[in-house]
Amino acid sequence: MKMITLLKSIIGFLLFVPYLIIFYIRVIFILLIPRKRNILIIKGSLRRLDCVCPERNNFIYLRKNYVLLFIPEDHPAYFFINITSYLIEIVFSSRALTVISDRKEDSRRWMYSLMWNHIEELEGSEERIILPIDDITSPIDKQPLRIYLPLLTNCTNAKKTSLAPHPVYIGRVFTHLNIEDVSQDALVKDKTSFVINKNISDFVLKRNITRLFFARSLKNYYGETFGLYGKGWSNYGLQSERLGMLKHKRHNVYSQGGICVDFLSQHGNNCLYERTIDIINSGAILVQRKSYDSEHVFGKEFSDKLCWDSLEELIDIIDSIMNNGLEYYSHLLSLGKSNIKIYQEKRNSECVEKCISRLSTEK
Repeated sequence: MKMITLLKSIIGFLLFVPYLIIFYIRVIFILLIPRKRNILIIKGSLRRLDCVCPERNNFIYLRKNYVLLFIPEDHPAYFFINITSYLIEIVFSSRALTVISDRKEDSRRWMYSLMWNHIEELEGSEERIILPIDDITSPIDKQPLRIYLPLLTNCTNAKKTSLAPHPVYIGRVFTHLNIEDVSQDALVKDKTSFVINKNISDFVLKRNITRLFFARSLKNYYGETFGLYGKGWSNYGLQSERLGMLKHKRHNVYSQGGICVDFLSQHGNNCLYERTIDIINSGAILVQRKSYDSEHVFGKEFSDKLCWDSLEELIDIIDSIMNNGLEYYSHLLSLGKSNIKIYQEKRNSECVEKCISRLSTEK
């Protein structure tokens, strides 16, 4: 058994060698042509690799104001990437930020902790946690450090893989919801403005109820044309499929459907988070429930035409895309992605700079 495991690791590494060469070319570029970029180093599991990197075989990304390097645990190339990251930390010591995913920071190497869902996952210091979504327990001026992941790809146009555009949704739902609560009235309780709710469980419950309302309504209206994926839906008699956590499978569903609805995160109301960026990266069209920051992030035109407040508006948008085709919306998709890229670059750069400034002050 150990021999088989070793053999698989060796084969995995050999298959990855071409990507490792590209990795080191980028490292050499960073070392030989230094600019005033900060270095963000994140260590996490293979599951988090998909949450951070838009390309599974690329662990280093150059952005205007920072470089992101991801260290994938349990990967055949982990040893080489981890050793290289130490070198980069030494060379860029005053501009390097080290972040550990899903674990608390320590006093040795990992100075900040990246948690993915909500503030109650906190294990270390509140001053050292970074979140990718709103902290709904805190006012807007007391939010934790924020970073928006995964990074965007460079592709801007809607893919042509969807020969018959149709709505799809990937996400889970609670299995114990009271069906009597699942109605239009639930939207009044589940607000998408910036909210403060000290009871995270209450917020999550409301969001799951509206998820079920929208998913059930779309199933009733579109039937099998509406593709539903994830856990829990069969408990309410809704036909669905399971995908698992592999990102490429989700991207295939998104690109083949072409019309990807999103009911917002179950942990916050900011419009830009993992599912949103996954949909945009897949080349599909995002049709999202309107949030308090939709216009600010996506731009007014994208927000007005592809974000919605009610079930009726959602159906009108889906019908319009199905009738006009994906190509009709390619300009709008490119415009929205351009706005997202500017927003992500600005906010991520600010987060990295703020973290490094705090560390330098503490020394």
